[in-house]
Amino acid sequence: MPETRVVNEGRQARLARLADAAAQGRSEAEAEARRVEENTLRLRALRLAKEAADREAAANAPPKPARGRKAAAKKTPARAKAIKVEELNAEDDG
Repeated sequence: MPETRVVNEGRQARLARLADAAAQGRSEAEAEARRVEENTLRLRALRLAKEAADREAAANAPPKPARGRKAAAKKTPARAKAIKVEELNAEDDG
């Protein structure tokens, strides 16, 4: 009988250690989940604040000028005057 008691005590001690390890693992996982959730909420609040500031800045910004045809800044250089073929032939003839 004493051997059975020792085996049972060892078994109970092992089960207690496993239960403690499982409880510690759960608490660590819950702490990590809380940390992630808090960080998510913080980042969401920052994003929403930035988006609101961007919308306000866009509303207060002066309107962009209308995009239309631009006036020609420079005129293209004058081309050489075209000469009719008859005139070229007349010069060659005589």
